[in-house]
Amino acid sequence: MSNRILSTRKRIALVAHDNMKDEMIQWAVYNKAALAKHRLYATGTTGTLLETALDQSISKFFKWTLREATSKLAHR
Repeated sequence: MSNRILSTRKRIALVAHDNMKDEMIQWAVYNKAALAKHRLYATGTTGTLLETALDQSISKFFKWTLREATSKLAHR
């Protein structure tokens, strides 16, 4: 069996429920130096808040409701 070598630059998704966004931002600021080494992803609002707090680019995704997601997936 061969060993798998992982890249040192990871892709990290940061997701927070509305009531937990403040805690997510505090955690991210505390870990800012470590997170700066990686590519970050988040949903729209969380991503915007993280960009401001970390002064780092975040790839943002739109948040879909269950109805929107079901509709979009049904039309593929």
